Amino acid sequence: MSIEIRGEFVHLHGRCGIEDAEPLLEILSSTASIVDLTGCDHLHGALLQLLLTARPKIVGEPGPFVRKWIVPLIHSSDSQSGGPMP
Repeated sequence: MSIEIRGEFVHLHGRCGIEDAEPLLEILSSTASIVDLTGCDHLHGALLQLLLTARPKIVGEPGPFVRKWIVPLIHSSDSQSGGPMP
């Protein structure tokens, strides 16, 4: 699994596949408010949808593809909706 929880942080690293979607949903629904993408090289579309819906704070330095294409998409979703949900 590519998910680790440390306090209020959920770390997604390496190749985050479809098998990580359900655990991430549970985590975002209950505890974590900050997602650290440090070292995340691949993010399955299901996980992206969860991040776009939950809109947690995103931190860290992901791999090149995630940094170039995914992080800006998440941040543009925040700016269009007026920021993270309370």
